[in-house]
Order: sequence, then structure tokens, then C-alpha cells
Amino acid sequence: MASERAIPQPCHFEEARNGWGAMPLQYKDGLAFKLVGVWERWDACWYAKTATYGYTTDGGTAFFPLFSMLERVVALFGPHVVVAGMLLNVVVATAALWGLYRIVVRDVDAATARRAMLLLAIFPGALFLLAPFSEAVCLACAVWAIERARAGSWGAALVLAFLEGLSRPVGGLVALPLAWLAWRQRPPGRRAALAAAAVVAAPASGLLYLAYTVRVVGRSMFDASAAWGTESFHAPWEVFAATVAWIRRTGDPLQALDLTLLVVFLVLVVVGIRRLPADLTLYAVPQLYLAWSRLLPTPLTSTPRYLLVIFPAFIVLALLLRERRAHWAYAILSLLLLGALANEFVVGDFVG
Repeated sequence: MASERAIPQPCHFEEARNGWGAMPLQYKDGLAFKLVGVWERWDACWYAKTATYGYTTDGGTAFFPLFSMLERVVALFGPHVVVAGMLLNVVVATAALWGLYRIVVRDVDAATARRAMLLLAIFPGALFLLAPFSEAVCLACAVWAIERARAGSWGAALVLAFLEGLSRPVGGLVALPLAWLAWRQRPPGRRAALAAAAVVAAPASGLLYLAYTVRVVGRSMFDASAAWGTESFHAPWEVFAATVAWIRRTGDPLQALDLTLLVVFLVLVVVGIRRLPADLTLYAVPQLYLAWSRLLPTPLTSTPRYLLVIFPAFIVLALLLRERRAHWAYAILSLLLLGALANEFVVGDFVG
């Protein structure tokens, strides 16, 4: 165990469950543990291990490659891969928030854009914008792919969509808003070819990664995901019923929060169908459906970070919270929940 109280050492779960013989560098003591080691948990350990040693058949192919690749690149300049991942996330999360501002200020106004940025930044799941997980990279690529496509910069959208497909399994869904934007704009000549390529870029890069896991690593990402129990999907009402039954049986406050967040996002996305442009709705709806259709042994595991990337919901929330007192009341509640989840994370409880 780490020397600080009863807080588990970095990667304690992975080391116990998977018997890793080769471990990435860990910060287990002193100030380094308090600042960095407490963030070396769960997926962060898999990304650090992949960035350090590459993929093997131990289940790491469930974790898409973009974040590990970027961690490794940043680590070339000196920091350990976990520190590199945290520094990387600070930069890309800032970029994602700036991209969100650009989208909202064009559709609505600057005040709403600033409010949407704040609401996303203090969302209870926003701790994963710092923790060395892949959500910040996924969010930034999606936001900027849509923003660049809206601006008619299809070459940049193509690159960003390709990267988005390598960020997370849901990355390919960015093809839906890009397809809508391409149809609406109908760009001529060479830009039409770029737009078509941008539409298929995210699914294509995901398929390339699948081929790599099968042919080179020898264990597909689907096989690895099945080992984590994430390969099956269920009707949303089945997930709702299972979660309510779990909460009644265990009194689990984290699951109660996860279910509440899912219901809130459902309301926001439904409201957004009328309030938001179609491209943003096309991005949000399938993401939310997937969040509602996962049923794990602990039913809604990781829900806050899956909701974090559904950025159109924060635009709707910003539109609804125009009244100053309502806005700040929500902000204070959200900050309190963010602090509670961050505390649960650093002391070793699984919140994402």
C-alpha cells in the first residue's frame, strides 16, 4: 500500500487482477504520490502501460490508441507518461472548451458560450479532463471536427475526425454530424471530396485499429472488451430497472447520482432537439443512447465520464440557466459533486 493513509497505491486493482509483470513507473510516496500517484488509477494505468510497452494480449486493446500515442510523444520531452497524460489533458481540455465557445458564440451569443464552457468545466465528471484518461482528447477532437466542418474547413475536419475515431469506441459517431453538415453545405469540387473523406474518416480509423488488434496484437478490441463485460447492450428501460433495483438493494449513492445524471441528460438532449442545430443533435442522441444501454455488474459504472463528452447537453443547460441565481445555484451544486467524485477517485473507489 502507498504510504499515505489507507489510500491504495497506484494501479492497485490492475496489479492484483491482471498480475502485471511489467508496470509503468508509479509515484507511490510523498508529494509525488499526492499530486500524481493518486491519479494513476483504472484506465489511466492501461494507457500508461500501453504508452510504455505497447499493446499485448492482456486486454489492453480495449483501450483505443490515440491517448497512449500522445502520452508517449509528450513523454519524449521528459515527463513520465502519467505526468505527460495529465499535462496533455490540461492542454486538450482547454482546446475543447475554446472550440465549444466558438460553436456556441456563432449559434447564440458570447454570454451563453461562456456559460456552456463553465458548466462543462465544473460538471461532476470533469475530473476526467485532468485524470490521464482519454475523454479530454475525445471531446476536443469531436468539438473541433464539428467546428471546422461548420466553417467549411473540410481538410482540418478530416484530420480531426480520423483522430476522433482512434480516441474511443464512440469516436466513429462524429460521422453523423459531419454527414449532415456535408449535405447541407454541398461544397463544390475538391472540397466535396474532402467532405466525403471527413465523413468516413472516424469509422475508417476505428476499423483500421480493429484490424491492427486482430492481425498484429492477436487479440481484437472486441475480445478485450468482452473480458471487461462491456460487449452487451440492453434496452434503456432494462438498464433503468436494474439500476433502481441495485440502489434499493445496496443504497449505493454513486449509482443514484449516475442515474440522476442520465435522466438529466435525457431531458437536456430531448429539449435540445428543438433548441439546437441538427448537427449537434445528431452527435448527442446516439452518444446518450449508448450511455443508457450499457448494463455492467455495477449497472451504471463510468456514467459521468461517458456523459462528459456529450457537449451539446451543456449548451442546452446554458440556454436554460440564463437567470443568474439559477445558474449559480446549479454551479455550486455541480462543484460540490465534482469535489465528491474527485475524492472518491483519488481514494481508490471506482467512479469511472
